[in-house]
Amino acid sequence: MDARARTTGRSAGALTRRAASRLVTRLPDLADRLTAEILSGDVARPAGLTHDLWDACHIGLRHGIEAILDPSRRADLRWARELGRRRAEQGLPLDQLLRSYRLAGRVFWESLVEVAAQDDPRPPPRARVPAPRRVASVSGPGVPCGDYPEHP
Repeated sequence: MDARARTTGRSAGALTRRAASRLVTRLPDLADRLTAEILSGDVARPAGLTHDLWDACHIGLRHGIEAILDPSRRADLRWARELGRRRAEQGLPLDQLLRSYRLAGRVFWESLVEVAAQDDPRPPPRARVPAPRRVASVSGPGVPCGDYPEHP
């Protein structure tokens, strides 16, 4: 890796960490947005699976922020496993659970980009920004995991 690539990687990492640290204050709003997006697309969420949805969104988003700020501590992976297991036991169909995870990734990514743009208004490289949105938009309910169109 040449010096320019190392410098760009470090500055991108620093920008991402700054953006993530600023998302902490927006967590309630992000959880509201994610909860609304999940519920807006659920056809028939099993009864009883909405009472803790906001809390699950808030905790999951917080773990995502923490994973960026301290990559050595990956509570987000343990949380995802525990939540997935609990939702399966509660009867949530797998496609709805996967859709929720994809939406969480999209909401998180878009928020990071938005906050990062406040520090550096130049648009991020095209190759990095559309990918999460593209995956989230084509992999809705009924689209099997991994059955994505080829990248342009």
